[in-house]
Amino acid sequence: MIKNNRYWLYVAMAALSFSAASTFTYSAKAQADIGSQTPIIKSYQTGSTATSSGDWDGCPWKVVGDTLTIGETGGKYNITTGTGGDNPFIKDDLEKTITHIKIQGPITLPSDSSGLFAGLEHAVDIIGLDDMNTSRVTDMDQMFVNDLALTNLDVSKFDTSQVTNMWGMFENDEALANLDVSKFDTSQVTSMDSMFCNDNALTKLDISNFDTSKVRNMNQMFLNDNALTKLDISNFNTSQVRDMEYMFSGEEALTELDVSNFDTSQATRMWDMFENDKALTKLDIPNFDTSKVTDMRYMFASDKALTKLDVSNFDMSKVDATSAFGLSGMFAGDSLLCQLKLGNKFDNSALETLPGHQVGYKSFDGNIPIIATGPGWQAVGNGTVDNPQGHLYASTGDFIRDRPIQGEPQPETYVWQQKSTPIKDKYTLDLNENPVSLYQGNQAKNWVPTSVINSATKNGANDKSNVTITDSDGNPVTKDTMAALKPGTYQLTYNNGGKDGTSKTLDLTILLDQAKLDTTDINLYLNQAFSENDLKQKISAVNSDGHTPLGYNFTIKDPDDKEFAVDNIGKISSEKGKYTVEVTTQKPTSGNAALQGKLIINVTGATPNPQPGPTPVPNNNGGGSNNDNHTTTTEKPATPTLPNYAAVKGSAVYATKKIYLYKHGNFKKSQRIATYPKQKRINRPMFVVTGYARSKGGALRYKVRDVNHHSKTDGKKGYITANRKYVVNVYYKTMPKHKRITVINPKGVYSYKTRSLIGQTKHFKKGTHLRVKKLVKHNLTTRYQLTNGKYVTANKKLIIQGSY
Repeated sequence: MIKNNRYWLYVAMAALSFSAASTFTYSAKAQADIGSQTPIIKSYQTGSTATSSGDWDGCPWKVVGDTLTIGETGGKYNITTGTGGDNPFIKDDLEKTITHIKIQGPITLPSDSSGLFAGLEHAVDIIGLDDMNTSRVTDMDQMFVNDLALTNLDVSKFDTSQVTNMWGMFENDEALANLDVSKFDTSQVTSMDSMFCNDNALTKLDISNFDTSKVRNMNQMFLNDNALTKLDISNFNTSQVRDMEYMFSGEEALTELDVSNFDTSQATRMWDMFENDKALTKLDIPNFDTSKVTDMRYMFASDKALTKLDVSNFDMSKVDATSAFGLSGMFAGDSLLCQLKLGNKFDNSALETLPGHQVGYKSFDGNIPIIATGPGWQAVGNGTVDNPQGHLYASTGDFIRDRPIQGEPQPETYVWQQKSTPIKDKYTLDLNENPVSLYQGNQAKNWVPTSVINSATKNGANDKSNVTITDSDGNPVTKDTMAALKPGTYQLTYNNGGKDGTSKTLDLTILLDQAKLDTTDINLYLNQAFSENDLKQKISAVNSDGHTPLGYNFTIKDPDDKEFAVDNIGKISSEKGKYTVEVTTQKPTSGNAALQGKLIINVTGATPNPQPGPTPVPNNNGGGSNNDNHTTTTEKPATPTLPNYAAVKGSAVYATKKIYLYKHGNFKKSQRIATYPKQKRINRPMFVVTGYARSKGGALRYKVRDVNHHSKTDGKKGYITANRKYVVNVYYKTMPKHKRITVINPKGVYSYKTRSLIGQTKHFKKGTHLRVKKLVKHNLTTRYQLTNGKYVTANKKLIIQGSY
């Protein structure tokens, strides 16, 4: 196959004749237009000298002997007429006599400078290119094309900032050994087609700084630069390139070529892209996007040193494999290619030109020899390239026809048929080993032990069903055994693959379900003021943790067992009788059944006699009196009017400073039940509000129950101050300023699927910063919803607003 950038066919013809004067003549380098198939052959006489001159848009030039001089000393020229692709100095076959070019200026070149020095076949040097101002040039198409004898070209001072076309700029400069384009500004260039094509003498080319972000055509860009030993194109931006055919074809001296960063998402043509790169040993192209490519023929043909190739990402859906072109010859002549990685969009017809191999054929994977034991191809499977374990295709024909067999994973690596030894199965186990806490009963019973398995593989295939889960006694963990677990901590062992596999452990804690519903009967006298809030003071429901309030609903039945409207509760004392209040809680976090209870409201005709009250003592914000006098106050029997900041009954509060728990709402040293010193935030004492009282002086008190479960005071009841300098809500009621919270609990916190904190999803360690999008209510508590939609507690003992 003969290829050339302009699709010209070079025909070498020699004609010998001897005249009477013994003058020797010859014909050479004739060009034929393939389109017309009509060769144009010119003859010229060697050794001749010529003198000629002309004017180039106001710039004089002359040829004296073998030297073309452009411009004159002291002259200054501004060329505005474009060249239109034609060399303005060639006429009367002068290109046959010119061997030296001298530029005197300065000369400002026109926007179209295409073909300016084209076809000077015998010119060996161009002196004075620094005097050419290229700042307004946009077209350098074929500027130095077919300057066959040039050995050196100094374009290092060229201003190429406006150039859009560099098509064939240095094409067919066969003797050019040195070319410095390292400072070229190519940011506006859209075509680099054939730019360095057939520059056979170039051994190095620094284009590492080329900006190719606008280039659409790289066809034949480096075609047949067969002396290049290194080419750094790792920074090329090819995101706009459509045409890459013949781009690196014929780079016979290159041993490596880094195209791993190429963006080929717009490419449509890759015909002969790497063809005849005889020394290339590796090619990193697994990220090539070929979804738009229509032609891949001979793409890797005659790459005789190439041993392996990853084309697993190749999408050949746009290639017509049935045409005479398409995929023909894709791997022709790749006699050492012994390893191929293929994907599910690779068309097997591209394999038809794979060279055959027989017993004893030798290739390499790096330094590892690969010796064929037959003509077939084998999938690596769970083995290695030198010890494959997958399916064996007995011949290349079977490989083409049957790949992939049913169940064979894709992508897959295939190697020459070779000797292989069976290997043991390989197992991996990736477990979320964060401790799991579950409440006894339904939550434990419904927990899926395999939910903590991230992956469990056998020979690379993920399959959780192979994992066994046992307790510390070696007994299988099942749904029934989970339901039977009593409170305590257990160690579960996860194993994948038995004794030859891998094992990991998980700590599981079963918590006692402390959900509880308490009710207290109510006695009312006839026409006594009563409200729904008064009723709720006699109902206390806590969740499975023993302190978080648990939501509930209630219904009221009158003395005739008929439903009494809750909206009319203020009139319940208008008639004597017994009213039954039936209470049903929400399901607790444990997943166990909702709690049920009832209380009786007994309305009687008796009116109590008021009792005289003692003299009040001054309020000192929760600290109590420092002297044991005998002055006391009575609590008001009716529900006190509450300020906006007051904690809702059933909600949790904690102390920020030292406080005391008292027997009565009138604080007196002799009536102290317990002392709570000032603590760090995470250890602050916590209480559930069960009612309210006021001293005669008007200070609001909280009636509370101590819920500090690991303390000796746990369960104690009494009164504490409601002063916000000492006692505040445990749960946040506002969003953080920058929508960020920090975990402060030493054991961390979990996120959950629902606001009821059911469906544990992820554990966050102390110090983790979390972004939140809103605050949501759940019964008498609050939660923060994370930006991923999951929920975490808004408990101030566990998290804090902001970043810390």
